[in-house]
Amino acid sequence: MTTDPPPASTGAVDDQAINRVLEAQHAAEKAVERCTQHARQLVRDARLRAQRIQQRCDTRITFIHMRCSQRLAEHSRRVAPTAEQTGQTASIGDEALRRAIETLAASLSGADESGG
Repeated sequence: MTTDPPPASTGAVDDQAINRVLEAQHAAEKAVERCTQHARQLVRDARLRAQRIQQRCDTRITFIHMRCSQRLAEHSRRVAPTAEQTGQTASIGDEALRRAIETLAASLSGADESGG
């Protein structure tokens, strides 16, 4: 007769396997939580970056608008004496001036290129 070692308790083996599975599950949950936190931080960073970009765009648009207004005013001052001598009116309507400024601002900022 051969003397085989007594079989290991199946309950002990099962307990070890369950503990390994629980440890793996716990590690996976921690990894998911770390990824979730990282993703939330990326979203926060992206929102802040988008706000800074929007603020810079607003600043640039304001600057372009001011420069266009200044150039139009300078042009009106130069043209006014000549227009008065010829009997023409040098002023344009507020709506026409607004459209001209918007068109020039779009041209200078590249916004008019999106339409073709």
